[in-house]
Amino acid sequence: MKAKEEIIVRKEMVLMHEEFLSALDKAVEAENYVEATWLCYSIFEQRITRLIEKHISFCPRKKKTKGVPASITTRISCLKKLVSSKYGGYEFFDKNILIEIEKWCNKRNDLVHGLVSIEHYKKYDSEFKDLAINGTPLVKKLYKEASKFRKWYYAKNQFGVFPNIKCRCTQKCIME
Repeated sequence: MKAKEEIIVRKEMVLMHEEFLSALDKAVEAENYVEATWLCYSIFEQRITRLIEKHISFCPRKKKTKGVPASITTRISCLKKLVSSKYGGYEFFDKNILIEIEKWCNKRNDLVHGLVSIEHYKKYDSEFKDLAINGTPLVKKLYKEASKFRKWYYAKNQFGVFPNIKCRCTQKCIME
């Protein structure tokens, strides 16, 4: 399959990802757990979207022309279904990493959206620490799985017919 970006852009992306991974490690090491949590979440968002971009043209939902992407949990749910149905290169993807990331994202969302609340205000530092410490290895696992998928994508790219999966989306989850 032909790459969507020019080689110079892809090389810049590699450098960008290396810098963000380094920033994540430095944030955890410096005990900047809020920063580390935001980096984890941003990386999850970006990596999940990049995976979906590889197959989105085969999705039978109508084209998304405006608005924001579906939530990360909705997109993860779609990926889990594609992994379960062994669609294309997702046949080799570790579904457990998606389950772990989804749980992590739910904890992060609960904390961030309920931060100024009775249940979080006395322990939010420890909750961000937990998210950062548990999110960092998940980021690295996701990179590993995405790399396996990317190798399949460029070598094989035999997606086939999109499986009939139940989805919360009325249109494609991201724009093509």
